[in-house]
Amino acid sequence: MKIGTMKPTATVVAQFSANVEVTVIQHEGQVYLPVFSLDSFQEKEPLKKEPTIGEPKIAEPKESVKESVKAAAKSYTEEELTEMSVKELKKILDAMGIDPDEEEGKNTNKKLRNMILDAQDEPEEQAEEPEEKDAEEEDEEEKDEEVGDAEEVAVDTVLEILEDFDGGKLSKKKALKKLTDLSTEKSNLEKVQELLDEFEDDAELDINDVGKDIASALLGESKKRNAGKKALVEVEDLEVGDKVSIYWADENKDWFDGTVESIKKGKVMVAYDDGTKEVIDPEIHTKIRKL
Repeated sequence: MKIGTMKPTATVVAQFSANVEVTVIQHEGQVYLPVFSLDSFQEKEPLKKEPTIGEPKIAEPKESVKESVKAAAKSYTEEELTEMSVKELKKILDAMGIDPDEEEGKNTNKKLRNMILDAQDEPEEQAEEPEEKDAEEEDEEEKDEEVGDAEEVAVDTVLEILEDFDGGKLSKKKALKKLTDLSTEKSNLEKVQELLDEFEDDAELDINDVGKDIASALLGESKKRNAGKKALVEVEDLEVGDKVSIYWADENKDWFDGTVESIKKGKVMVAYDDGTKEVIDPEIHTKIRKL
């Protein structure tokens, strides 16, 4: 129903038969039948309903609720989520109104972080464009990224094996074999078996923590080699017999290992592992590390 006002365009006095019901206007003792145009109808805004006595008013959301909604709307990067525990990821999903148990599989870091990333509507903010780097820096960063990618892949693969073992799809013997096959280094296999034993015996252990520990053991040798890189040295710091790695900034753009064979009048001769010999030229051999 609409409530409004009208202005009749004419006034007509009508006479009707008895017992006929009509709508009329009574004014000062006169009865009128209004005739009007629909264009003259002016709608009024409906009156706001006032709450009746005893009817509760709808309260505004409290600040704590607003804050939780705001927190749920935050956009997380995959790197941030990877560093979080399963409990933290569950809290984020709970704030988003998502039940992780609705999807199949154990609540691992990989599963939960993928659910959060899929639920995020807003794209991540683009980082500022980095400054241009020379070929040497790019080469170093590519190698670091390869190590980082290998570690991430290893952790995810280890977690998949642990999930299958925990779910009864793999026996302990097969799980251990799959894990040890991930590494060419055999020095840390005893540590891997020890961690798998602990995971089997202690139901309270976080599968993500165990997965990271096993991956670290499998990648231990490569991590050690990467962490053990020496700082750059100058030509003047070299002595005969030093094992060195030298970066060639020419078309090679790569590191080559060798041994300092001789030093005569400030010129350092290096016998490389590939059988070649070369005097160090600072314009080409721009970086030197002792091994």
